[in-house]
This record gives sequence, structure tokens and C-alpha cells, in this order.
Amino acid sequence: MKQSLVLLAGVPAAEKSHFGAWLEKHHHFLHLNVEKDGRLESMGLGGAWATCFTMGDVRPFVSALRATGRSVLINWGFPVSCLPVVQDLKTAGLALWWFDADPEQARAAFAKRGDVSGAAFERQMAAIARNWKAIEAVFQPNIITTLTAKGRRMTPEKLFAKMSSRTS
Repeated sequence: MKQSLVLLAGVPAAEKSHFGAWLEKHHHFLHLNVEKDGRLESMGLGGAWATCFTMGDVRPFVSALRATGRSVLINWGFPVSCLPVVQDLKTAGLALWWFDADPEQARAAFAKRGDVSGAAFERQMAAIARNWKAIEAVFQPNIITTLTAKGRRMTPEKLFAKMSSRTS
């Protein structure tokens, strides 16, 4: 099987973490949630990740990902100011995917989680709205609405099928 390196980003509460955990369980990907779980450090990837920002060079990180010998999904709800790093990761060979969601439904789902302040959600959503054209340009055509205005979520199986059909 060919090694896949994927960066998954998107709207808060669009199910990035849930999908990453599902992908790890059902398709043996290494799921790295760079904002929460400390796995970058436990996998020895923390220094290479930091190089993306301190030196502006993503190549050591991408090389370290390739050296794992596994397909990897990086889950990162990045600050919009880091869009150039995201573009560099794409240039270095990572497949980029954006999980989009209806703002009101995402707000309600985010509030239910209760793990981060609502102010953080509002700041991130405002930054996404202000910079949408640039984000869209980097992620197109790999933008999927995972949570509709009616509150319907796309299942991990359907997400995987849709993503697989675009990369094969």
C-alpha cells in the first residue's frame, strides 16, 4: 500500500479529530492531532514540527513523516496566519483536506464539547471568514461539508470514500 500523508484542517467542531481517530482505527493511519494529544513529541516528531515555524522549512518534518513508514493524518485547526506553512506542506507532497461546516451548527457542537472557550471559536471563525478566499485557493478541490445547516453529519465511511475517490 502506498504511504499517504494528509493534512486535515477546517472549521472547529467539523469532526476532524473524530475522523482522524476513526481513520487510525479502521485504516491503520497514524493520527497526529498537533493541538491536543502530545503524539508529535511521543513519536519524536516535535522538533521537526517546530522547524516548520522556527526555520520556515517543512522538509525535515515531511521527511520524518515519511520515515515512519505509515500513512499519516495530521489534524490541525491551524491559525490562519500559518496558511503559508500549510501551502509549503502541500508543495512538499501532503494531501490537504478542509472539513467545512455550517457556522451555527458548528457553534452549537463546539459549545457542547466545552473544552475550549466560545471566544476561541468566534476568533477562529472570524479569521476563517476574513481569509476564506486564500484558504479556499490552497485547499481546493478538497473541501467537504461535514456538518450541514440541518445538523446532518457525514459519516466517517462516506468521508473516507469521498477522499479516496479524489486521490486515486
